[in-house]
Amino acid sequence: MAKYSDFTQGPNKKRPVSLKKKIVQGAMWALVVLIVISFVFWVGGKNGPEGQGFPVIAKVNGAEYQNRPYSPFWYINNEVREQMISSVYSQFFSPEKLAQFIFVQSVENLVSQAIVYDFAKLQNIHPSSELIKSYYQNEIATKNYQPNDDFIQYISMVYAFRGLIGTSGDIPHSVGYYSEVGLYSFLDVVQYNAQIEVIYLDVTNFIAGKVELTQVANFYQDKNFAQEIVIQDIMIKTKDQAQKVIDTAQKEGWDKAIELYKTNDIVISNKMLLTKEGDTASRFAEAINYYAGDFIPNIVYEKGRYHLMKVVSVPEFSSISKDYQKYIAKEYVKYYFPILEKKYQPDIDASIAQIKLLISQNTDLKIAAEKSGWEYAKSMQFSALADSIMTEKNDAALPLPTGNNDVMDFIFLKDKNAVSDLFNLNGFYFFVKNISREVKVETKTTEEIVDLSRDYVYLKSDAIIKDWMDNLKAKSKIEVDKDKLKMMYLQ
Repeated sequence: MAKYSDFTQGPNKKRPVSLKKKIVQGAMWALVVLIVISFVFWVGGKNGPEGQGFPVIAKVNGAEYQNRPYSPFWYINNEVREQMISSVYSQFFSPEKLAQFIFVQSVENLVSQAIVYDFAKLQNIHPSSELIKSYYQNEIATKNYQPNDDFIQYISMVYAFRGLIGTSGDIPHSVGYYSEVGLYSFLDVVQYNAQIEVIYLDVTNFIAGKVELTQVANFYQDKNFAQEIVIQDIMIKTKDQAQKVIDTAQKEGWDKAIELYKTNDIVISNKMLLTKEGDTASRFAEAINYYAGDFIPNIVYEKGRYHLMKVVSVPEFSSISKDYQKYIAKEYVKYYFPILEKKYQPDIDASIAQIKLLISQNTDLKIAAEKSGWEYAKSMQFSALADSIMTEKNDAALPLPTGNNDVMDFIFLKDKNAVSDLFNLNGFYFFVKNISREVKVETKTTEEIVDLSRDYVYLKSDAIIKDWMDNLKAKSKIEVDKDKLKMMYLQ
C-alpha cells in the first residue's frame, strides 16, 4: 500500500557521508528507537493490551482496527454520524440510542469495508497516487482530516468498496441489462398486492401519556422549548451606539442605560413578542437561552438594525397549548427513554396482555384497539417491493418496516384473515392481519416500463451484492468483541 510519505517527499539526491557523521547519526537513531520502544511499552502496559493504549474495534483477517483519532474507523464513524444526524430518522432516537446506533453501524461499515479491501488487495486493485492526492486535497480543504498513512488506508478502503460494489462499481455493472423473462417475473411481483389491518402501540407515545407533568414542565424549562418569548427591545441604527448602550447597561443597569440614551435615534418596545420562526427568529434564538428578568449581554443584528434585549416573560408550561404539551412530553420520553422504558415496562406488558386476550377472543381489531388504547389502521394495497405502507386514505405511512423479512413473509405468505404474533420493532409493538391479496394487472406505459426496468436491475444488483458479501464474510476471519464494544459506546 502507498504511504503518505510517497506523496510529500521530493526527490532525494544522495551525497557522500563521512564515517564520523555516520557514527553520530547511528547513535542518534539508536537513542530515538530506545525512546520509542520505551514509550510504546509504557502506553501498552499502562493503558491496555493493544500496545498503543487504544481499544481494538475489530480484527479482520488478522488486521487490527483501533478506535483512535484519524484511524479508518474514526473516518467511517464521522461519516455515519454526519449522515445520521442530518437524516429525519435521528428524531426517533434518544441521544443515548442515537449514539449507540451510530457506533454499532460504524463498526458494521468498518467490517464490510475491511473485507472488501482485503479482497481488492488480493486482486491488486488499489487507487492511483493521483487519485489519492486529489481526494486528500479535496477533503483536507473541508474537514479536519490528518494527512497520514491511516488516511491513505482509509482512502484505499473507500476506493475498493466503491469500485467493487458501489453504484458505479464492477459488480453492479456485471448485472448488465435486464432480460424480458426476468422483467416479466419482476412485473408479477410488483402487481401482486396485499392489504392489511394493523394495530400498534407506539412506546414513546404510551409512556408520554403516563409521565408526571411536573417532570415534563421542568424539562420544558431546562431545555428551552418555548416557541415564543416577550422581551423589552431597543432598536439602534449603528453598532457603535449599540455598544455604548450595552456597556452602560452592564455597568449601571438596564434602566439607567435606557434613560441616558433615550433619543430619537433609538426605538424602545416595552413588550415585543418574539417567535421561533419568522422575522424575529434571530432575536428569539438569542433570547431563548435566558430567563425572565435577564438582560441579554449581546448585540443582535437583524434586518439592518441592531437590537438589545431584556427578557420580560417566557410562557409557563401550563399556558402552552395541549398539543404542544404532548409534543414536549414525547421529547422528554425520547431524551430519557432507557430509564423511562424500564420504569413503565410493567404497564407496557399489561397493555400487551390485554390486547392478546382480545385477539384470542376473535375480537375485531378495530374494536380491540379502541378497548386497549392502541392505534388502528387499514392500509391501501401495496406490493412486496413497496418502500412504505400507506394508510387506506393515503395520508400517512404505517410504522411497519418493509425491509423486515418476518413482517413481509407473514403478509405475503400466510393465509387470508390470519393475525400475526406480536412484532416488536423500532419502538413499536404491533399485530398484523391479512385481509386481501390479489394480482393487480395494469397496462404500463413505455415510461413506466423503463422505470420498472431500472428498478428490476437495481433489485437484481442488490441481491447479487448481498450474496457476494455474505460469501466474502463467511470466508473471512472476523473478530468483534461485542461486550467490549458495548462498554465503548456507553462511555
